[in-house]
Amino acid sequence: MSAERPPLASVESVREELRRLGYLDSSLDRFVLTGASGGTPLRASLRAAARVGLVGGVLFGLAATLAAAGLDRRLLDEPRDLVVLALYLVVAFGVLTGAVALLGGLLAAWARRRGREAGDNLARRVGIAVAVGAALYVALWWRSHLGESGLGGQAIAVAVGLALSLVLGRF
Repeated sequence: MSAERPPLASVESVREELRRLGYLDSSLDRFVLTGASGGTPLRASLRAAARVGLVGGVLFGLAATLAAAGLDRRLLDEPRDLVVLALYLVVAFGVLTGAVALLGGLLAAWARRRGREAGDNLARRVGIAVAVGAALYVALWWRSHLGESGLGGQAIAVAVGLALSLVLGRF
């Protein structure tokens, strides 16, 4: 294979198609896809994954910090501990979210190389795989942290989870 292979489609044609389908209506979409042009699929996936990791890290990290503060009131007594926990969680969730986005981008590039369109099915399948993994984690977490909690605590946890899902679904 030659190193100077022409791209399968120009970035502008892909962006135009995404706009036509309504995917670039959100400022978050534009933020994630800015600068994804040129280079190899690995570079484009890395750029997009870094931006997805940044947004996901902040969103998931802060939500997890709020959940931790709700479960352990001692964190509210020491704000420095809460800040350190928030920083750790933002970084950890950012790396995890970015890695999943990178994997999805590389999987799409691999499918494209094999002559298959990644299409909506790939995004759906990656989303389902991540959702199943997250649901398993939440089930184990729920069992260890909220099993002995009262009905009010469990209702608040469900409400926060639903609210976070709605926020993510908005993007």
